[in-house]
Amino acid sequence: MTITNGYVTLDEAQEYIGQPNGAANPQLEDTIEAVSRLIDGHCQRHFWQTSAGTARLFTAVDLWVLDLGPFNDVVSVASVTENGASVTGYRLEPRNVAGPETRPFTRIRRTVGEWRMSSPDQLWEVTVTGVFGWPAVPAAVKQACRLQVARVFKRADSPLGVAGFGEFGVVRVTQLDPDVKALLEPYRRHAGFA
Repeated sequence: MTITNGYVTLDEAQEYIGQPNGAANPQLEDTIEAVSRLIDGHCQRHFWQTSAGTARLFTAVDLWVLDLGPFNDVVSVASVTENGASVTGYRLEPRNVAGPETRPFTRIRRTVGEWRMSSPDQLWEVTVTGVFGWPAVPAAVKQACRLQVARVFKRADSPLGVAGFGEFGVVRVTQLDPDVKALLEPYRRHAGFA
């Protein structure tokens, strides 16, 4: 099996959990891919990039700003069309995406004209063609993936969700590691915000 859009490689995961590198391990590969998709779902975005020329459809609900919504962060745009007609007067937002790590764009603002609003008898679709995802997988996302992969992979050693006993009683395995949640919090999309 090959890992598709995983946030860590098989070798990185094997090194992290203390297994010899290079050995085939289909269960660990499945775990890496499953955890990577878990991170996508938790954050409501994906950190891998689509191929250039990927087209996605949107419906404008605002006259000037097209919010791309969950799972539609964009790295670069090749074209924007509205019901097949090319749109040229726009800019990608937020404008200050550079910083310690480069972030993607989450909105498209019309600078000339406005988005046409759909009505019950006319649907106006906006097609954005470009590269969707993130410019690079953030270090915190990679670390969160390593932590959660180790936790899920070791799950076979914790029957019925019991990982052992501590000074306060039973230690249970929860769904998402608290450290993973903390690492991912700055990358989560919240309703109405990017």
